[in-house]
Amino acid sequence: MNKVSLLVAGLVFGLLSFNSFAESVPSPTPTTTTTTTTPTTSTPATSTAVSAVKKPDCSQARNVQLCEARVVAREACKGKKGAEFRHCVREAMPAPDCSKAKNPQRCEERQAARNACKDKTGIEHKHCMGEQKQIEKPSVK
Repeated sequence: MNKVSLLVAGLVFGLLSFNSFAESVPSPTPTTTTTTTTPTTSTPATSTAVSAVKKPDCSQARNVQLCEARVVAREACKGKKGAEFRHCVREAMPAPDCSKAKNPQRCEERQAARNACKDKTGIEHKHCMGEQKQIEKPSVK
């Protein structure tokens, strides 16, 4: 009987303390205040600040020409999203100069793969590039 009364007393105390806590928390809506709303106009400065994307500082980039080409490509594909955006950027980027690459043969192989898969987007493009990679590098047993 002692354990049951202790349990009941704990439950009663918990409910009473919860009730007093609920009363002390301010309500989210004011009950006696009235507010007037005034129409707000958005200025060009505030509307562009939200939608503006910070452009990278290409002067600090390792390859300044490539960085600038990416900025131009992103600007050209501004309204697109997802796979369509990636495809647009891929098409807008200039071809790499394979004569300056560390491994010119590999660069040329990848460029050939990009040209073979340029009409595909999304997962189809990924699979096509994988197939081209297998053609470039046959498995050695």
